[in-house]
Amino acid sequence: MAQVFFLPIFGVTIWLLMSAFAHVALRLAGKSSDFDLVLNIVGMGMLIPMAVTWAWDIHDCFALVCAARHGDQPFDHSAVGGEH
Repeated sequence: MAQVFFLPIFGVTIWLLMSAFAHVALRLAGKSSDFDLVLNIVGMGMLIPMAVTWAWDIHDCFALVCAARHGDQPFDHSAVGGEH
């Protein structure tokens, strides 16, 4: 439940920090930089891959829940030295 409150705040903070870093890097390189444009470009760069990542994560969560409900062991622990 805490994710509902903290993830949006974390996401906006990271978005602003990445945009500020890109803006400062452009200015130090002697290029002109419109901060609004930088915000839009960085935001789209974060938004497009995140949609795919979240969809994949939701798929994995449903697969694990279904496997657990049917008594299957969803992980093979032999790869990390565990027992079957």
